[in-house]
Parts: sequence; structure tokens; C-alpha cells
Amino acid sequence: MKYDPKPIDVSDIELDRSLRELMEKLAENTHEIWAYERKKDGWACGPQRDDKLKLSPCMVPYEDLPESEKKYDRNTAASVIKTLIKLGYQIMPPRGKKESGPNQSGWAGFISRMETLSINEMFKLWKTHDPSVWSDNPERFLAFGKRSLKLGEPLFAYDIFSKGIECFEQMALSGNLDQDQSLIYLGIRQQQALSMAQSGALHQARDSLQKLIGQGYDDGETSGILGRVYKDLYLAEDDPQKQSLHLARCFDIYHDAFQNALKRRQLEDAYYNGINAATISLLMNDVQKSAHIAGTVKDICIEIHEKETSDSFWLSATLGEAFLLLKDVPQATRWYAAAGEKAQKDYRALSSMRKQIRMINAHQKTAHRIDECLNVPTVVVFTGHMIDSPGRTEKRFPCELEENVRKQIREQLEKMNAGIGFASAACGSDIIFLEEMIRRGGEINIFLPFEPQMFIKESVDHATADWKQRFENVLKQAVTVQVLGHYNPGVNHFNYEFTNMCLLGTGRFRAQSLNTDLIGFAVWDPDAKALPGGTTCAVSRFVRQNLAVRIINLPELRGNQDRTVKTAPGDPFPDDTAVKINKATHHLYLPLMFADVRGYSKLSETQLVDFSVSFLKIVSDVINRYGDHIISKRTQGDSLFIVFKNLETAVALAKELNKTVNQTDWATFNLPREMAFRISLDAGPCCSYVESVTNTTEFCGNYVNRAARMEPSTPPGTIYASQTFMALSMANHLTKARFEYAGLIRLPKNHGIIPAYVVR
Repeated sequence: MKYDPKPIDVSDIELDRSLRELMEKLAENTHEIWAYERKKDGWACGPQRDDKLKLSPCMVPYEDLPESEKKYDRNTAASVIKTLIKLGYQIMPPRGKKESGPNQSGWAGFISRMETLSINEMFKLWKTHDPSVWSDNPERFLAFGKRSLKLGEPLFAYDIFSKGIECFEQMALSGNLDQDQSLIYLGIRQQQALSMAQSGALHQARDSLQKLIGQGYDDGETSGILGRVYKDLYLAEDDPQKQSLHLARCFDIYHDAFQNALKRRQLEDAYYNGINAATISLLMNDVQKSAHIAGTVKDICIEIHEKETSDSFWLSATLGEAFLLLKDVPQATRWYAAAGEKAQKDYRALSSMRKQIRMINAHQKTAHRIDECLNVPTVVVFTGHMIDSPGRTEKRFPCELEENVRKQIREQLEKMNAGIGFASAACGSDIIFLEEMIRRGGEINIFLPFEPQMFIKESVDHATADWKQRFENVLKQAVTVQVLGHYNPGVNHFNYEFTNMCLLGTGRFRAQSLNTDLIGFAVWDPDAKALPGGTTCAVSRFVRQNLAVRIINLPELRGNQDRTVKTAPGDPFPDDTAVKINKATHHLYLPLMFADVRGYSKLSETQLVDFSVSFLKIVSDVINRYGDHIISKRTQGDSLFIVFKNLETAVALAKELNKTVNQTDWATFNLPREMAFRISLDAGPCCSYVESVTNTTEFCGNYVNRAARMEPSTPPGTIYASQTFMALSMANHLTKARFEYAGLIRLPKNHGIIPAYVVR
């Protein structure tokens, strides 16, 4: 029998904002029902659909579905809603709930909920947001992005603001923006520039803000952000002449904003811009002007404080800085101490104040130690032996020593003023250290060499007592948990060694960024063999890096009083260590660089030819200067992938390539002037092999896949590095680059969320 489907025609039905929100909820529930029924029938997640094995790649949460599958569920949900409307039914919001809008309870609820979200929850919400709903209420982009900046994640905020700008540009094409919409659009553009500045893209931020000012938006907000950008440009510049130009421009911007705020009696804006103008005056060696402005700022802040209209951390910090510029050390100490009390464990804020104090001291040529009232604790990188398994014949860390080791760790942490710890989480020394850091209210950061379930099997669950439960407890209380690789029995020793290097490098970076001490701490048996990833290799890295080292000597605790700790445990395994397994060579780690070009997809046919001939020729000239230090290089369209022998070459080439592309006038080659590379550096364990089709050496592995997906998430014209690249560079004392935390990046195609660092 011939069947001719005739569904109800709903093509004339348009869903408003509230119904699109309902549609998204129904779409998610449709998937949940489908997955629930499949799971009852024995289906599981697999790389591709297999009806016989009952596997499907869609057996994942709705948020992890590809957009094509979400679209299918959304179409199903939308058809149901439209059909109900077509049949004459009315769909009303639940009792007590109004349609979400900028001035209604739904919007207030969104803001209220957003203010309580963690950064991970915000990533999840952003991943699942419905662009059509947000485009109807574009205030969401501004509020959501500002919350991300407040949480210290400028790269994530940059992504949000960029999508918001795309939304407004589409709105502008369909008609003029009203006044409220124009103000929101301005706010998004200002905040995007701030996110670029905070993520290290200073020149791009400057150009964006100057474009705004050229369009007539020279308000205090735009000027304040631009002043900050010029201050950061000064701090990042090595050329004295350029430093002077940046400082002069910075002062003019801050001072004008300060004067304008005073005229309008906008005291909060006045003291913020004023204290910056005062400090910049000192850096320009105009001591008299600096003192005059600082005195005015002091009076403003005292007025605000006495009226009790504000008791913020920044008000106290500004008073501290103003009194310091006026050389009133007792009052400066009082107010900085008050700011430190309010900041508590906001180490970033405490460090910022300490840097400002030291910079002012250097220019005033004074030697007082006001910064000592701002307690930033010591950073500790820890390594130690696991507790002995029940069948171990040669005792190293027998279980009866646990409480003694704990007591020794506790005493040492107190002497160090330890507040931030980096360690793995194996049974025995690692977990005891982490527990003691938690007990003293410290921050712990855990690095695992591979997946937690396999790490438990290899390094936690082979001993007696409750180590697995204790492992899970410390993971729950860690500020960060980094899983660096994948379990592979043949090269797990590489994974452990790589983990030790990343612990050391990340700890060193954290200590430098907070201007505090770094100490290497070990529970160690000097007779232990120097195995890759073991405690002896970790201690050797501490010693080789001239780190302050504290040792708890296990032989002494076992009663061998005649033993003394070795000061030279031998050299760690070299970074270029590799081993061949199953026709592939496994490398301890390799530095990788991926780059692509902004705007390539918009080039015309003629420009594509010019790009392939002219642009790539200039790029090739740069790359060829590093030939001996490059293992592999390849291009595809605008994409560039290079594998290096060492970290130094990767940084040097990235810097020269970025500078060359940014300074070339591409209009002379019939290409857009604003062409710029997005460059990302990564490093990690990977494999090399001979590819059968081309008979060339190629590379594969999780880090290769990850590096290829990192650079599309970053602003163009600036170099960004992964945390592992940064950590390895810091662990090897690489002096050719300075790293600054830029924020978390959500990688495409479900490759996770990783920290990124701008490379100076």
C-alpha cells in the first residue's frame, strides 16, 4: 500500500523567545528519553553505531552531542510546540514565572543564577546555550562575559564577547539599533577589549579601543581601559624610547579621566583613574605632580570611607598606595594591612599590591618592607615515595612510619609558611602531604600522569588501609586536578617523568607570578634507584634547578642514624628520551606549534593564489632559518604545523614569525592589511612513525590532536602556549620567554578545557 505522509503545515508558526527556551528543554528531554530506553536495552557509547554490539556515539549527555544531533532533537521539539499552537492550544509559562527579558523576573533570575556559578558551570552553560534565545536578549553576552572576567578567565570572556559582537552586527544589518541596544553593544566592545588586554593581546586591545574613541565613544570606561592597556604595554616593553612614549600616553589618558570624573563628582571613577595617574607620574620622575595627585586621591578616599559608602578592598589598597606615594609609611602600612585582611586568600590581589609597592619603592629609592604585611605564602612542589606494599621485602617506607612521616611533613610545612602545594596523589607520601596542606588551610593542585581509575590501580590501591578513599577525598578538595596523559603500560614511566616536570614548572610559574618563594620538598630514600618518574629523578631536578630543597630522610626514620642525605642524586633523564615500541617511537615530549590565519576563509580566488605564493614564501624564509632545529613541518591551506627538537627553538620561531607577519604590509601583496597569525605552542608525549602513503615521518597522539585545536580559540596576532609548554619551559629555566596566565580555553570537538598562557 502506498503511503503519502501529510503532516500538519506549521511553516507559518514562529516561536518567540520563551517558547524557544521551552523547545530547548524539550529537545534535551527527548534525547534523555531516547538514551534511557536504549540503556535499558543494553546499549552503550561507542565510536560509531553498531546495532549488533549495541553501540552508539550518541549515548552521551545532551550537551556533548554534535550540533547535527541536537538540531534533530530541536526540530522534533519545535514541531510538537508548533503543532499544538496550530491546533489552537495556548502554551503559558508556569504560574509565577514571567517571560524572560531584560527588565523581568526571568532576566533577574538569569543574573542571580549566573553570579553563583563556578567557571566549570559557566563553561557547561555556554556550551549548551541556544544562540537564537541569546540573540533575542543580547544583554546576556555582556553580563555573562563580565562574570567570566570577574572569575579571571579573559580568553573565555573574549569568546563570549566575540559572539555577542557577531549578534549585534547581524542586528545592525536588519535595521538601526535603538539607544538601549547601542549602549549594550558599546559595553560588549569595551569589555572585549579588556578581555584582550587581560589575555595578553595588548596591541589588538589598543587598536580596538582607539577605534571606539575615533567613533566618538571617549567616555570614562573606554579611557580607563585604554590607560590600563598603555600601562601594560610599558611593562611589557624593553625599548626605553617606546617605554617613555607608552608612559606619556598612559598618563594623559588617566589624568584626563581623573579630571573629568572630579568635575562630575564621580568619586569612584576619580580615585581609580587618579591613583593610576599619580603612580605613572612617579614612573615619569615627576615627583611633585605625583604627590599632588596622590594627595587629592587620598582626600577622596577618606571622604568615601568616612561616609561609609564603600569599604572595599580596592579603596583600602588605593589609600595604601596614595600614602606610599606621599612617603607616609605608617599610614601606608595601616591601609595596606587593611586591604590584605579583606583580600584574605586572594593571592592574585595580594601579589598585585606587592608588585606595586616594590615598583614604587624602586623609584623612590626606599628600603622599607611594607609588603611584609601582605602575606603571600610559600609555594611547595612535593615528591615522595609510595608506602610499601604488603609483599615488599626490602623496606623503604613501611606503613608503621606513616604517623612519623606525617609529623615531619607537618613541622616542615609550618617552617616553610606553606600555602600552595603541587603534587601527584600516590598512596603514601603524596597523599599525606596533600592531607596536611588541607589541614593547614592551604591550596592543593594535583597532577596525575593518566586517567584516575588507572592511576588508582597502579599507584594507590596496591597498599593496605583506606588509600583509595583518601585519594578520592584529596581530589575533591583540590583547586585543580590535571590529567596529563593516557595509560599505556609500555611507556608509563615516561608519563610519570613528564608529570614530575610539569609539577616543577607549574610550581615555579606560580611562585614567580606571586612574587613568593618556591621550595622543593621530598620524602626520599637516597638509596632508591633513579627510575624515570621516580622520587630520585624528581629530587635531581630540584637540585639541578638550584631550588631550595627540604628532605625527610626515610633511612633516618627507619633508624639508620648514620645515613646522610645525598646532595647530588644524579642527573634526571634527558628531555629528548625516546623508545621504540611497535614500529613507532614514543617521545618523552616534543614541542609543537600550530598556526592559522585570521580571515583566510574570506579571501577571493585571486587572493588565495597571492596568499599561497607570497604569504607562504615569507613564512618559509623565516622557518628555513631554524632548519637544523626542526624535526618536521607541513602546511595545509593556511594551517602550519611544526615539530621542534627543543623548546627554545619553538619560542624563537614563534616570536619571529609573529613579528614578521604583524609588521608586513600585506596590502602590497593584494591581501588584507589585517592578516595575522593565530599561533599556539604545545608540548607533550607523542609518537613518531613513518606514514605509509607519503613515506614521510609523521606524528600522532593526544597532544598533537590538542595542539591542532588550540589556536582557533585565541585572539590573532599573539602567541599562546598550553600549560604543559609553559611548565616544561619553566622546569628547564627557559629565559627567552615570559609567560602570563591568559585564561581557560574550551577546545572544539570535545577536547576539553585547558589553561592557556600568553608568551611575551
